[in-house]
Amino acid sequence: MGGIRKDRHKSGQVAMKSKPEAVKYRNNRINDDLYTPYNGIFPLLQYIPKYSTVWECCDYGKSKITELLKKDGHNVISTDIIHGFDFLKDEPNFYFDMIITNPPYSLKDDFIAKCYQ
Repeated sequence: MGGIRKDRHKSGQVAMKSKPEAVKYRNNRINDDLYTPYNGIFPLLQYIPKYSTVWECCDYGKSKITELLKKDGHNVISTDIIHGFDFLKDEPNFYFDMIITNPPYSLKDDFIAKCYQ
């Protein structure tokens, strides 16, 4: 597959980019795939307005962040580079109220800078 397809699947995921590009990205960031535990998410829930649309921009739709947000009544849009959406390069074509994510540690400064744009 070539570039990003702008259609979203029912799961909220964006279609995958080329697999070699995604594998290369993942292999270059050995210690970046660390996942947020439930006890890191529970304290946030009280501060998120009910029924918000939350963009989890580093998730393929199966993370604990996404799981708990959905259980708490929020609409969650999940995107990640492996499935075709590079948060640092691509522009979203969907509405969201906020971003809640656990970005790759090696790119944390880039993610923060992008959020302030």
